[in-house]
Amino acid sequence: MLTLRRLFHPGLLCCLLLGSALGQDKPSVVFQIGAPDGDYGEFALARQHADYPARFPNDVDFVVGQSDPSRDWPYILPGPADAWAGRKSHAFKIRFQLAQPASGFYRLVVDFVSTHPASPTVLGLEINGEHLQYKTAPGSTDEALTDPK
Repeated sequence: MLTLRRLFHPGLLCCLLLGSALGQDKPSVVFQIGAPDGDYGEFALARQHADYPARFPNDVDFVVGQSDPSRDWPYILPGPADAWAGRKSHAFKIRFQLAQPASGFYRLVVDFVSTHPASPTVLGLEINGEHLQYKTAPGSTDEALTDPK
């Protein structure tokens, strides 16, 4: 589960889980939400961030293989600094199953177009009960709200 402790500006460009069995050179993609293409038009609410509370009143519960990013994953991930999103932390769940997990390692790649320029941005992750937090560099401006380039 992704929990945003500060504002994340326009959204998740790409979320990718890679799996690599021991001894394999090339990792295989377990799931991917979005594409690293410099745009966020494939996500819900593209350029309409203020509609987040109405479209996602219970935040996001994305099920790999069933959910559609254009409907079920918003381009913006709001945080507690966002008055338009209720000034609270928001949880973004990504659920998936592996029939037979390969031995080896898995790598989660999360790419953002931008993050909040003023507040420190913290990405909190919970993966199989383990809690991790990552601080990202601040974004430069609010321009990414309407322009992903």
